[in-house]
Amino acid sequence: MIVRDILGCSDAIRVLNASLNGNSLSHAYLITGPDGVGKTTLATALGCAVNCLNPFEVENSRSLCFCGKCSSCLKMEAFSHPDYTFVGADNGTIKIDQIRKIQTVLSRVASEGRFKVCVIDEADKMTEEAQNCLLKTLEEPQGDTVIVLTAENMYGLLPTILSRCYVLRLRPVGRNAVEDWLISRFGSDREKAKLIASLASGLPGKAASLLSDTEYFRIREQIFKIIVDTLKDGTVGYALKSSEELLAFLKKEGEKLQKQSVKVDEEPLEENLGKTSKRTKAKPRAKEGRNRDFTGKEALKIVSCEGCMSVLASLFADAMRYEISRSEEFVDNIDYLSEVKYIGQKMGYNKCMDVVSKALKDVAAVKSRGNTRMIFDDFMVDLVLA
Repeated sequence: MIVRDILGCSDAIRVLNASLNGNSLSHAYLITGPDGVGKTTLATALGCAVNCLNPFEVENSRSLCFCGKCSSCLKMEAFSHPDYTFVGADNGTIKIDQIRKIQTVLSRVASEGRFKVCVIDEADKMTEEAQNCLLKTLEEPQGDTVIVLTAENMYGLLPTILSRCYVLRLRPVGRNAVEDWLISRFGSDREKAKLIASLASGLPGKAASLLSDTEYFRIREQIFKIIVDTLKDGTVGYALKSSEELLAFLKKEGEKLQKQSVKVDEEPLEENLGKTSKRTKAKPRAKEGRNRDFTGKEALKIVSCEGCMSVLASLFADAMRYEISRSEEFVDNIDYLSEVKYIGQKMGYNKCMDVVSKALKDVAAVKSRGNTRMIFDDFMVDLVLA
């Protein structure tokens, strides 16, 4: 669904609405910010707004001015607009062949809308070869073309690309705002909305994903159980067994989730490259390289070794904050308050802070392809010796 009312993007939306109303759109935008902050949502909404047949003035700074009901908006909703192209990372990268396909589409005259719109999601995952290829298009823009890039790390793009884009920076929003949004937008009950808002770190996209990701909570429960059991036993031997158990669990769950995501990917979907297939004429087209129906996105993150370490860091950070404040207000994992209290009481503020620091360093070590077994063994042993 194309979202018009977008949480946390008011500054960017104000700029875009002014450009839409004043017919002064840039030929290229870069929307940047952390994963889950709303970059792709805003990029897709902009793609809808530039060709809306019945745009109107909006009453708040969270809404882009498009109707959502005209033939153009409905085609955007179905990912079947002939003047709209969406490309994302394929196996972790965006390759030069994908950019060449974009250039072929953009070389044509717009068939229905005022503009040809191309969204390149996770543009910071373009290979250097692909970026240099895209640069040619950005250097010689056509008047009826709008290219929108999204990137978590804008400095993963060539400086020459950055210099040719209007940059829109999105930032996390407050916990209360996310909580209220989950209730008003999705009909969530207050208790669940409060929990998810506390886990989402101010990221609306992450909050929306967590709302439907039951696997995340099941996996997180097992991770926390292994850690608490290890602390209660307190021996090095048990810590090493727990490390082995945790890694085996992450591997098993990761493989299962990966199969589910691939199964969704393998459904016969048409590439969205600006024209409709005769064979699948009425079928919505998929985003290239991204699953549209997979609901385990957040679960898939925490079964990675770095994701698991990040979750563990959050648990000990909660214990640290509770120890110093004695208030639930500063606890993110509020559904594990008893475990948070136990860890804080057993380890104290300083030792919890040391564990958090080590977990975050281990995240970096795993990302740099360190030996995961040694990293987890070392973490678990340090935990019981702390």
